[in-house]
Amino acid sequence: MYTLCPPSAADPNPAGWSSIEQLTGVTAVEVSSSWPEPPAPPVVNVKFEQALERLQAHIGTRFLIEEETGPYGRVVHLTAFPAAASAAASSGGATESPATDSATVHWMNMTGENAALQLVPTDGGTTFLVLSVVEGPGYQVEPLAFRLPDLVEHTPEDWWILEAVTGIAAARVVSGWDRKKNTVADDVVRLLAPLIAQQPAPFVLACTGGGDGRLVYRFEKDLFRRELFRRRWATGRNPFVFVGRPQRVISATQTILLDLRSDELFRMDETPVQMIQRDGRWVARRLVDTAEVGALLHETVNYAKASARRIPEDAWPARQLEQHLLVRPDDRWRRLHAVVRTPILRPDGTVLDKPGYDAQTHFWYAPDPGIVFPPVPAEPTTEDVRRARIALKLPLCEFPFFAESDRTAAIAMLFDQIVLPMILGNRPLYFFDAPAGAVGSGKSTIPKIWKSVLTGVPGAASPIGTSEEEIQKQITGTLVDNRPPVIVFDNLTGVVASAALCALATTTEWTARILGQSKMPAVPNTTTWAMTGNGARLSQDIARRCVLIRLNPPPEAFRRTDFAIPNIERYGVVHRAELIHAALVLARAWVVAGRPKDPNPDMILGSFESWVETVPAILAHAGFASLAPAVRAANARDQDKEELLELALRWRERADGQPSAAIALALLAVEYGLLEGPLLRGRDRPPTNPAILGKRMAQVLEKYLGHVLVDRRLVRHAHVVNGCRVYGLELVN
Repeated sequence: MYTLCPPSAADPNPAGWSSIEQLTGVTAVEVSSSWPEPPAPPVVNVKFEQALERLQAHIGTRFLIEEETGPYGRVVHLTAFPAAASAAASSGGATESPATDSATVHWMNMTGENAALQLVPTDGGTTFLVLSVVEGPGYQVEPLAFRLPDLVEHTPEDWWILEAVTGIAAARVVSGWDRKKNTVADDVVRLLAPLIAQQPAPFVLACTGGGDGRLVYRFEKDLFRRELFRRRWATGRNPFVFVGRPQRVISATQTILLDLRSDELFRMDETPVQMIQRDGRWVARRLVDTAEVGALLHETVNYAKASARRIPEDAWPARQLEQHLLVRPDDRWRRLHAVVRTPILRPDGTVLDKPGYDAQTHFWYAPDPGIVFPPVPAEPTTEDVRRARIALKLPLCEFPFFAESDRTAAIAMLFDQIVLPMILGNRPLYFFDAPAGAVGSGKSTIPKIWKSVLTGVPGAASPIGTSEEEIQKQITGTLVDNRPPVIVFDNLTGVVASAALCALATTTEWTARILGQSKMPAVPNTTTWAMTGNGARLSQDIARRCVLIRLNPPPEAFRRTDFAIPNIERYGVVHRAELIHAALVLARAWVVAGRPKDPNPDMILGSFESWVETVPAILAHAGFASLAPAVRAANARDQDKEELLELALRWRERADGQPSAAIALALLAVEYGLLEGPLLRGRDRPPTNPAILGKRMAQVLEKYLGHVLVDRRLVRHAHVVNGCRVYGLELVN
């Protein structure tokens, strides 16, 4: 690995930039003179970004393994360059390349004048196929050697590479030693030589040291192999893999897929996925059965029988190969979290707006055909912020929010996705609520607007499952199958209490068994979850995980037709580029300002600290009303506590608040229809085992220990009755 630093006033010609200049056409002077004044991070140098983009086009983004921000913008740490470098590299001899303390990488084209491929016998009776390079001015190159198969060593370790590009099995080479001259080995040279001399793509050489004014280079065998495979692939011919030894077949197949299709194959959770275009849009296609894996292998590899026959005979490997790749995708494949349709912000505050895979976030940015998102200024002005704030308020201007903080909370839902990679922790649920019986509030429309803005298609909502098992299946199916940016559960009724929803809000990865499979992968929770209801009653666990957006429509609001924006959901689709740009401008302005915190001391939401430091802070910096009232409003909707207050009154009527076992209090709650959510858990009747009912009641009471219920404090006594905890109400002085 070496580090690529941009030219600057402090270092106008860093080591290796002359090679970058040769490959990209961007000079050190251009980069050095393009820094804004003063150069304070974060800074974007247009010329350096241009050079980096061209360099990535030559070498492939999979070799960019880390980026960071230095005093002069981005510093890029690169692995050794792949062999698919630019034709701009010199056609003969080595070219100067970026240097580090430990290694220098050079590029070299192989021609009949500067390289030779020949068979070299040794005194020990073995023969090697050797690629040697003529010494040049100031350098020499170590030969690259492959041992030929013979009667002693039937399958040398690396011979499968030459098998793959020539189609000559090791067994055929071994059979050639029966003759005075091994013509099969000559065939290997004859087939391999044109691939090596193919122009203009050069090979990669790594410096191993030097002395007497001369540098010594060697071939990187992995990169040499990758270049050979790609050259064969470019002519429409698949590499060969000869079947027979299952482990060798598996490892060879994995390596060929990695070398040839790493730009499209990824690991999503523990499932292999392939990026494909469908109806003009990039989508992640999960390879979920052996037929799909088999089709991929058929497109990439020629499988043949390992024999001494001149023409390879087609053969399909055992089914265990497909099953192995399906169950255990190659760890070298890059991780993919999700496909996004709009630009988003990376954790370092830069904008992900280049289509394709982003190594820093593990997202694939795939804008819809025809849409153009305006460029985001590196340092938004006050006027940019003002216009962006107006643009985001406009689609919500006619909704009857209870307070301005509720409008801010509705806008926060969009930012939940725009700055998703910056939130290093849990994200809350969003609950859109209107009074019971209210019609025409638009509570279901707002989350669907943001869904259409983020996806480019009209938003939709779905009912939530009627049991915990159904809800868990809905969540698992959503995150495993397509992982959309927004999911809306519409028109929730009764008390909203779900262990699955609670777990969803307080985890960055969702773990559940996939339907029809035995594995339980940890799936990244990249979706924003919204719910709607009328006069919703929230359990304590849900309430403290929610941002509540309250709407208060006037009577007969559903009859209104004189809207300034008649079709608001279509507005979101048509103006999505403008709305996304506005959100990005506000987020960038916050980053440039040093990421200030929300000044409201009440903006606290336990278990969501990273979200609080990001989304509410961005909106506060942009001049929106504080989100704190929306968070407090959710906590005030704690239905469990309201019903516990009612239970306390019944308890005092029945036993004057004297110490009582949890089971007795549970039976009292059931008698009066209280706390049905935590006690019945979605069922029509309480459990037949009283101990289970008492345990559930104790769990509720434990959450509220020390709380004052009217004028008495809930306490737990030290003793137990029949295995049940005992609770009491103490008078508050």
